Amino acid sequence: MNVEHDPDLRRAYRCFDRDHARLRGQLLEGLRDAPSAGMPRPRFGILRLRWWTAAAAAALLLAATWALLFRSPLVVYGIANAGERLSACRSVRVEGWRDVGGVRYPWNVYVEAGRRLYGTTISAHNDDVSTGYSVSDSSRYLTVSHRDKTAVTGNEDALAFELQTRRALQIALPAQLLGADDRGFVKTGKSVHRGVRVDVYERKQPRGGREVVWLDPSSGLPAHVAFYEPAPDGGERQAADLDVTANVPPPQDLPTLDPPAGYAVTRHDREPREALGGSGAQSNGEQFQILLALNLDGRATLLCWVQYDAGDPDAPEKSLGGPVGSAQPLDFRSPDGKRKYISLHLHDDPWDEGRHARWSLLVPEDGGQAGRAEITITRPNGGMRVGLSPLRFDRAELARVVIEAQKLTLPDGQQAMDLEHLERIAQAQAHSRK
Repeated sequence: MNVEHDPDLRRAYRCFDRDHARLRGQLLEGLRDAPSAGMPRPRFGILRLRWWTAAAAAALLLAATWALLFRSPLVVYGIANAGERLSACRSVRVEGWRDVGGVRYPWNVYVEAGRRLYGTTISAHNDDVSTGYSVSDSSRYLTVSHRDKTAVTGNEDALAFELQTRRALQIALPAQLLGADDRGFVKTGKSVHRGVRVDVYERKQPRGGREVVWLDPSSGLPAHVAFYEPAPDGGERQAADLDVTANVPPPQDLPTLDPPAGYAVTRHDREPREALGGSGAQSNGEQFQILLALNLDGRATLLCWVQYDAGDPDAPEKSLGGPVGSAQPLDFRSPDGKRKYISLHLHDDPWDEGRHARWSLLVPEDGGQAGRAEITITRPNGGMRVGLSPLRFDRAELARVVIEAQKLTLPDGQQAMDLEHLERIAQAQAHSRK
């Protein structure tokens, strides 16, 4: 409940402000006439005065309490879990610049879950810098390259777009603005940003450079972010300066979905399977890629993944098949390595180049909440680590996405496992360990 901005509550308690002086006077008058200990028992009239005095004192106490609530925020947040709070927002807008080769280029992003996605693009190869932008909604998309004056446009796949906006809000933006976690930040002071008092946090990087975050303590969200990197002269130079606002409507100057005049246009409609695709790594030919990870209300993670030997196309994929709910040799753990996940087989479906899209259920071994996890895969001459951040949805949306995502890989005629079925499998695993 936000008392500060609730007009009904303010009207209800306005009477205490009006009667404050009168009640205070009556209270002091009553206290002045009150007898000390050991005096004769007061008459009924004095008892009635004391009853009124007690009522006035209670009214004053209540008024003081509400006045304190009106003047102070109910919750004051620090930098801890700022990334999680940012990822839970309905929309986020970032405006500012990034330095590339000593030149400041505009860097703007607007993402709204399931509805809009816009971002400028900056890429550099040696001294050659390319800029452009992409914009899309649930029906169409457009990508533009200013360097070669080209554009690609077409129909958007609804599920692919929904997952793309969630990845941007819940994974990409928090990582770009705040890093993988909040460790290392130190509060260095206070400031004012856009008329709001903010707390200033700073984190130094092991290889030089630092990040400064202006955090709104009332919301726990970043209001401004600046990056600094080592300069050739031994000092430092600012590499980026970004304003951040959350839960705001799209900017009015958002580019349209029409290609710029004079640009060469290529038409390409998004394919449904483009909804699947995420983090991955390769080491000595071994390829491990996460196609999708969904958070099942904290009970488990629905994972779609691919693993194969890219150096030997004829090498068989490991650990295919098995009964539904059987254990798999996947060693997923929490990022700090302290919590282990049990991987349960669901189904293996035909995928690209004769490989399989593998569907598994990751259940926390300790029965706690499912969340971010990492897997380390070792090879004779190296290894790799792949992280996953499962996407979060409201329950009704989650139930729909669970079905639609599995249908992207399932053979015709095979039924997808619904959310309730998956939760029963996770619950059975939890009970088996008690």
